[in-house]
Amino acid sequence: MKKPLLNKCFAALTAGFAILALTGCPSGNTTKKAVGSVTKKTVETAKGVFSGISEGIDEGRKQTTGVDGASVATTFAEMQGKVSFEILGVEDDEAQGTVIVTLGLANETDAPIRVSGLAASDQVMLLDKSGYVARVQRAPMNVTVPAMAKEKARLEFNGKAADFVTLRLLGGEVPLNARE
Repeated sequence: MKKPLLNKCFAALTAGFAILALTGCPSGNTTKKAVGSVTKKTVETAKGVFSGISEGIDEGRKQTTGVDGASVATTFAEMQGKVSFEILGVEDDEAQGTVIVTLGLANETDAPIRVSGLAASDQVMLLDKSGYVARVQRAPMNVTVPAMAKEKARLEFNGKAADFVTLRLLGGEVPLNARE
């Protein structure tokens, strides 16, 4: 979806350069300023369009239910009173140099809930004792938890299990010692 739009933006930028060349824009500083202005406007427009598309998709998904009747939750706050979390396991995969966190999600409602964004590295991370992060490397993008049931999600991070104390998840935090 984004590539055709990006191609259009680059086409507009190229057209702007062509117009400048064909109209005989003076050389030097004036040309540099004109090209800079066209480029700036094109990038601002493209950035706004992409941001709007992303926000529209998220809002549209939240306001409707899927074909399976699941509502969508993308933040920790949206899950309060609906989905609870439990650390089921934290283990090292020595061969890969990764930490595997098994997260339990319990749906406390009478309808399925789709927890979305678990693979987003800016939304799911482990924190060590000093607050440094290891961002999620591998995880399902969405986990649909059936009504009044539990589901497991496997999250993979770089590092060693002993180094980390907290799982930051979609704007909330779950202590790793909750597994003990």
